[in-house]
Amino acid sequence: MMPEAPGREGQLRRGPGGGRAGHDDQPGRSLPTVLANRAFLVRSTSYLAGQADLRHFLDIGSGMPAGDNVHEVAQAAGSESRVVYVDHNHRVRIPLRP
Repeated sequence: MMPEAPGREGQLRRGPGGGRAGHDDQPGRSLPTVLANRAFLVRSTSYLAGQADLRHFLDIGSGMPAGDNVHEVAQAAGSESRVVYVDHNHRVRIPLRP
């Protein structure tokens, strides 16, 4: 059994039916692809919050919380940045409840 990994990487390793949405079972979603997508999210959010001076972000289909979330990256570049997370999957809302 593979050890748990945080975020999307962990969801990918659990395999089909391991708590992931159906669209995640599509072929071609390898760990390097997931990591490249996360790196792009960090680069683009850093640019938009830093150089482009954007302060409001909408993360649609955000999925389970993982490292380098949009709010963390955006607030590192501009502390007044605000993020709204939107996801239809009820499993995503459960860890966020107080």
